[in-house]
Amino acid sequence: MFKDGDLGWLRIIGCLKETGMPIREIRDYLDLCMKGDKTLQRRLEIMREHKAKMQEKLAEIKKYMKVIDFKLDYYEKAIAAGTEAVHRDKPEPETTAEADKRRVAAARRSRAKK
Repeated sequence: MFKDGDLGWLRIIGCLKETGMPIREIRDYLDLCMKGDKTLQRRLEIMREHKAKMQEKLAEIKKYMKVIDFKLDYYEKAIAAGTEAVHRDKPEPETTAEADKRRVAAARRSRAKK
């Protein structure tokens, strides 16, 4: 299956594994690779699908980073002021889960009105 010295295979397997692709899907992808040019379109589709999943995860991570950045700023300012009271009336950023709950609730309310 692998050629001597071909680190490309190992690199792609490692990449797919580290980015959350299930082992079964990696194996299926490798099987397609072994079948040659007739599977190029399907392999392209698999990579596009995987990239889309990674982009979704990245967007989610960026949202969580905003919450973490908020907390870092929160603690730095509270320590500098010697109290958390400096933050009274400042809302914390919304997490993805909270935003999802709000969207679902709004959609249900909208459907109930129809």
